[in-house]
Amino acid sequence: MNRKSLFAVLGVVAVLALVLIAPMSRTHAQSFQGFSDATLQGKYLFQEQGVSTPWGYYAPNSNTFVVITDGGVCPVGENCVNSALTKFSFGYMEFDGLGHVTYVSWSGYNPGSTNPTQGGNGFGTYTVGTGGNVVITLDVTQTIGGTGSEQITIYGDAAQVTIPTGGPQVAQAMIVHQYAGGGNSTGDTEAGVAFHQ
Repeated sequence: MNRKSLFAVLGVVAVLALVLIAPMSRTHAQSFQGFSDATLQGKYLFQEQGVSTPWGYYAPNSNTFVVITDGGVCPVGENCVNSALTKFSFGYMEFDGLGHVTYVSWSGYNPGSTNPTQGGNGFGTYTVGTGGNVVITLDVTQTIGGTGSEQITIYGDAAQVTIPTGGPQVAQAMIVHQYAGGGNSTGDTEAGVAFHQ
């Protein structure tokens, strides 16, 4: 192939790229309708890691941290402190695209709790703001490591929104985090990611 033919072929390829790729990118940019509750649909697997800061003391002659339960008093002769311990949780949430979490199942390990191995299930509601910010409110029942119910609020940011032809615009990932809650471990925080399945 001579030099003139090579440049002609490259020119045709460049024109085809502009003709085919440019309209596709314009179509995707123009077709994004913004974030809404419909941005979250289907099942999302999540994993979070964080810090638990329980109140307690280190047992004499060991490195074992003894957690003092809510409202407990520090034993005489012990030096009670809030200790930072790593915790994690994982599970999945199912979103209906209309503002409802139809099911959540989770498990985790929190060495700062009197029952470190934990898990449960529940349901809840959510909203997706115009900037992709997410607020999820869950009513969960603990079934592993204790019993009882509580309300948990998870904050997030929807990311990697796909725009399928004729279908809903669904977030493929979500950055999630929880702020400190009340009770014994008032400094607890967690952060992680959720992926659409």
